[in-house]
Amino acid sequence: KDVFTYYQAFKGGKEPSLIDLPIQYKDYSSWQLTQLEEDLSKSHKSYWLNSLSGNLPILDLPSSKQRPRIKTFNGRVSRAHIDSKTTKKLKEYSQDNGGSLFMSLLAVWNILIYRYTSKTDIIIGTPVAGREHADLTNQIGFYVNTLALRNRINPKESFNSFFKKIKENTLQAYDHQIYPCLLYTSPSPRDRQKS
Repeated sequence: KDVFTYYQAFKGGKEPSLIDLPIQYKDYSSWQLTQLEEDLSKSHKSYWLNSLSGNLPILDLPSSKQRPRIKTFNGRVSRAHIDSKTTKKLKEYSQDNGGSLFMSLLAVWNILIYRYTSKTDIIIGTPVAGREHADLTNQIGFYVNTLALRNRINPKESFNSFFKKIKENTLQAYDHQIYPCLLYTSPSPRDRQKS
């Protein structure tokens, strides 16, 4: 928006006028650190510690190639297309069951991974925008957080039942998304200074 405002002003030979932002990214960072000390943050932390407790699953997807001797993080992107008829059916199913298309695809993806690996405990990471407050709408900055959605599959349950569990787990994770993901996977800078 700022670029377009400057461009339009330049074209018209006028002085650009930008609306002052109520906060800056540094204000958000400071606020987030303050939030970590409050009771509400403790309930968010407790949710993630509970959700990710115990032995965390490691997926061993089958491969037609051998792993390299030296571990790298190189990868490729694989794209798939879902036709409009199937997409429409998925959307209708999602709406009929009070969920979203994302939840339906997440359920299908979990089942697909189960079929390939026989693992019933699966964690899938998904990004969220991290802009819960209206003051963050026009900010420039990286507010994205990653949610670790942990779901357990019971091969004997119906898809409808599994979808319901996926929906509940996903909504709970969204409710607790404000807790920064790095804080439940590694010590905070403050904790590192104490040790």
